[in-house]
Amino acid sequence: MPVLMEGWKVDYSHQMPSVPREAIPQKEGGGYAIVPSTPTGLVSPDTLRRVADVAEKYKTLIKLTNAQRIAIVGFTRDNINSAVEELGIPLATASGSVVRSIKACPGTAACKMGAQDSLSLALELDKRYQGMTLPAKFKIAVSGCPNSCAESAVVDFGVIGVKKGFKVLVGGTAGMRPRIGDVLTSVESKEEVLDLAERIINYYSITAKPGERMGRLIERLGLEEFRKEVLT
Repeated sequence: MPVLMEGWKVDYSHQMPSVPREAIPQKEGGGYAIVPSTPTGLVSPDTLRRVADVAEKYKTLIKLTNAQRIAIVGFTRDNINSAVEELGIPLATASGSVVRSIKACPGTAACKMGAQDSLSLALELDKRYQGMTLPAKFKIAVSGCPNSCAESAVVDFGVIGVKKGFKVLVGGTAGMRPRIGDVLTSVESKEEVLDLAERIINYYSITAKPGERMGRLIERLGLEEFRKEVLT
């Protein structure tokens, strides 16, 4: 044992195994959770089998989240890396100042109310942006009709399918300071939505203050100023 001067401590943290970047720390002493990537909530039978096998082996809890994800909760620092390797599925970024997994309803793929193909649009948005680092967490949702089952009005960038295209909302939040998103504009095609998403996310990334959600940025600048910057 090393001889220490009074008040000194030896830092052994470098000897502790690292955890995946996407691992989510739980409450003190509660270990870690991981979230397998399931874009737009679509899950194959193989994914379900892998999740079940890993959860059973490591005696963890499986939780279906309100963000259309599967969280596996209860790993320790000592076993999380081997569990992730055995799972063999990329992990989603479910915490931190990043674009979270994109949420979507079935849209025209499986719902009689669907006005637009929400799934293909959401999958493309997920492929482009999921995990991107931004000033604060950033949520995206795509609903296939005005029923807005994906809750598009309470996310940073929300899309709602209508008969002749899509309505785009910005600045919504849930949580402790809820805010209904502002209607930014309406467009006719998926390509126009993707172009808008690119412009809005780029503008947000360079304009927002650290920790500032989209809605608070709009409140600070004013909706008309924000609209002018991203639409012209």
